[in-house]
Amino acid sequence: MSTLNSRRALLISLLCAFAVSGCATDQGKYYWFRDAPEAPLDAGPALTRATLRLYTGAHEKLPTSGIWVLVTDTSGQTTIARATNLARSSADFYSMESTHEIQLPLDSHRQDRAVTVFHKQALHRPRFLVGVMANSALMGTQGSYFGFEGKKVFSGYGGEQRWNFDATLVLTFADGTTIEESHLGQRLDSEQGELVLTPLEQ
Repeated sequence: MSTLNSRRALLISLLCAFAVSGCATDQGKYYWFRDAPEAPLDAGPALTRATLRLYTGAHEKLPTSGIWVLVTDTSGQTTIARATNLARSSADFYSMESTHEIQLPLDSHRQDRAVTVFHKQALHRPRFLVGVMANSALMGTQGSYFGFEGKKVFSGYGGEQRWNFDATLVLTFADGTTIEESHLGQRLDSEQGELVLTPLEQ
């Protein structure tokens, strides 16, 4: 086989492997190519990342208090990203006037359904809520999604947490553009280990 033919064969093999794997080395960047339907006309670029930036105000978040986040599209009907019981290790003390950043898993990567592609047109004003639960580190894996979306959960472990914070959601798209939505001056009070949530803003 000539050198040229060998190079062509190698290139074809690599392309086939890329198509099958969905670019396993960087699925967060290229996931929308995996068996994804063609984007609607004028839908805009695909969503690649959701980031929550938190600034803690007058009352800190204790390291045993977990954070919940739910992000929806503009209509509030489609879940875009969610996270449960995060930031609950010994290193997750959010002191006053500190800033923290959380990368939120996109709902497109769930294993129980086909890949979903989220486009910029439907996210021109995303909606999101933030929750906190005192002593949620004791929950382990119990009830990670149970009763979360729009409802309250009682952990039964007790404890109190008052947290003042500003929250900014940053959505990043395939073309490098971003959309930001902020909720300033938030306050959550978790008593007796209850999950408390900010409103899903209109």
